[in-house]
Amino acid sequence: MPAEKYTREYLERRLPAKIRETVRNDGLSLAQPPTYDYLNANGFCTRSINNALQRHFDQDMTLHQWLRKKSFTGPEQSEWPTNHEETRYYLKKFVQSRRDRHNDRNATLDTIKTALRVALREGHELHGTDGLLQYARCESTEEKLTNYRQLRDLCDRYQSKYNGGTAENYVRYLENFYKYVCIREVVDHNPVKEIRPEYDFDTETAATPRKIPDSEVTRLWNTLRSLPELNQLSEGVKNITKRHGLGKWQVQMMVLLTLGIGVGPRTSEYMRTNCREHWDLENDRIEFPIRKNGPGEVPILVNSDFLAAFIDYMEVANPDWNGKPFPNSDAESGSRTGSTLNNWLRALCREADVRYDDGTYPTLQNLRQYWHNKYKQSLTHENVRLQLVARSAGTSTTGEVKESYATDETMRESIEELMTEHFEGLLPLDELPQEMRRVVDQSRYIDTQSTLDTFD
Repeated sequence: MPAEKYTREYLERRLPAKIRETVRNDGLSLAQPPTYDYLNANGFCTRSINNALQRHFDQDMTLHQWLRKKSFTGPEQSEWPTNHEETRYYLKKFVQSRRDRHNDRNATLDTIKTALRVALREGHELHGTDGLLQYARCESTEEKLTNYRQLRDLCDRYQSKYNGGTAENYVRYLENFYKYVCIREVVDHNPVKEIRPEYDFDTETAATPRKIPDSEVTRLWNTLRSLPELNQLSEGVKNITKRHGLGKWQVQMMVLLTLGIGVGPRTSEYMRTNCREHWDLENDRIEFPIRKNGPGEVPILVNSDFLAAFIDYMEVANPDWNGKPFPNSDAESGSRTGSTLNNWLRALCREADVRYDDGTYPTLQNLRQYWHNKYKQSLTHENVRLQLVARSAGTSTTGEVKESYATDETMRESIEELMTEHFEGLLPLDELPQEMRRVVDQSRYIDTQSTLDTFD
């Protein structure tokens, strides 16, 4: 077996030194960690490094967090890799405007700043330019055509160097910057807006999660339930359960699949939700108070009783529990990150041999897509039923049936009954995992006798 490249000693000493040397040689600032795109382009495999950091130090550690610990930090005025003061001034004002007027989250602002830093660096590398404003200023047609050519070079670089979603974001935020300075009459026009229609960044694959077949969901669940009985575990599951304990990790992953398949949260909502505050298990619903389209409640379509048992288990087994389904006392959010949960899901998929044809593994986003597809199927079936009722009643549309024959509450209950039928049997559970049974009385949550009667 080859020796491990990313040893603890290498991560502690040699890696930060190598990154510093690379950044200095490119004439860039050491005031903050370089972007992942920059690191990958310079031979540092960020995915492998992140995995090694989590293996040697902390499950939630990221490369950027690690580099900040190694003194890649600095004041805000050192953010922009340019000596052109006017460009620096308007970049800062643009980001401030996005924060104040668009109410962009910090994560979005970080992406915007990354996009504009990349534009500065790539522009300097391609054309020796220092700044961004000169692309949108011209005194002659010839100069304007030169600016267009240079911006096309920049967009061509994006298209060849980054995936479709990243490249599209970089161009879009650069266009937004020029729009900001253009309406303030700092520049003559918005050159990116004029060349943007020439490009297609092929974001469909990246933006549209792939489907998971029912059979693969069943295989994941059955593998998870049988983990304690398996003689040989895969390397990924072995490493995770060595850190967290096999029984406890099994419980956490059963919660993850139950939420992913039966509720369909977004990745960030696994971290935000609080079992005590947001889970209404008497009515089989979970509230998501922070959503881009406003707060909303979602029905729990599978294993609601299991989630109730999970809460009682956590209250007894973890006296300091903060109410998060995936707690982490060392994190500011109090929860495991989406990245960690995706790593856990990937390890389970490897154990169950569930993967796509290209060798990649499902993510939390794919679980949400699975839930969404099932949800749509339920609505389709409900609409067919309403059409039949409309014909029998002699009305012309399903809308008349909805208005005349059903209250909103009745309609909701009817749809949720259909949904439950669609989801029934996906995650079968005839007993709680052993880790939970040692703490709670499973007869309060699962009717084991009726389960046994089905075999008579």
